Amino acid sequence: MTTAIRTAPPRELALDAHLSPRRLRAGLVLSPLLIALCGFMIYMLLGMRRLPQYDEFRLIVYSVFLGLMGLLFVTVFITFVIELRTRTALLHIDRTSIHDRRLTRDAITWGEVRALQPVSYNAQTYVAIVVDDAATQRAGSTWLWALNRWAARLQKRPELLVNLSMLDVEPQAVLALLQQIAPEKMRAPITQWRMPVP
Repeated sequence: MTTAIRTAPPRELALDAHLSPRRLRAGLVLSPLLIALCGFMIYMLLGMRRLPQYDEFRLIVYSVFLGLMGLLFVTVFITFVIELRTRTALLHIDRTSIHDRRLTRDAITWGEVRALQPVSYNAQTYVAIVVDDAATQRAGSTWLWALNRWAARLQKRPELLVNLSMLDVEPQAVLALLQQIAPEKMRAPITQWRMPVP
C-alpha cells in the first residue's frame, strides 16, 4: 500500500481521492480493539449479577448500549476491510460533477451547485457544498444521507460537508482543483459552521 500523499491538483482537472493510508491503518487497528473492549465490559457487567446488590435494569441498559456500540465498531471494521480490498474512490471530481460517496448516492453536477465554502474546524479542512433542494433529494435519498442530515442539524453544520483531511490528497490540492473548475462558486474560507448565503 502506498503512503504517498498527493500535494498538487492533477493537470487533467479530474481527481479520484481515496482514504488516506494512515487513516486506513488506524481504522484496521483500532476497530478490533474497541470491539474487544466492548465485549470485555459486557462480560464484566454480566459478572456483577453474582454480587449481593445490583440494579438489573441498569445492567441490562448498559449491556444493550455496549452491544450496540460493539455492532457499530464491527460495521466500521468491515467498512475499512472493504476499503482495503477494493480501494474505491471516496471523492470524485471532474469538469461535470462532484461526488463524495460517503454523503450521496449520485454525483452532483456543477449546474446544481450554488456555492463551495471551504471550512477549517478542529484542525480539519472541509468544503461545504451548497445545492438546491431538488439536487439534494435526487443525489442523497439514502439512509446514509438521512443519518447525515440528522447529524448536521444536531451539530448545526451544513448538510453536504466534505471532509478533505481524511483523503490521500492534500486538502489544499483539492481546493486548488475546485478553484480551477468552478472559480465563480468558491467562497472565502471560514472557521465556523455557519453558512453564509451565496
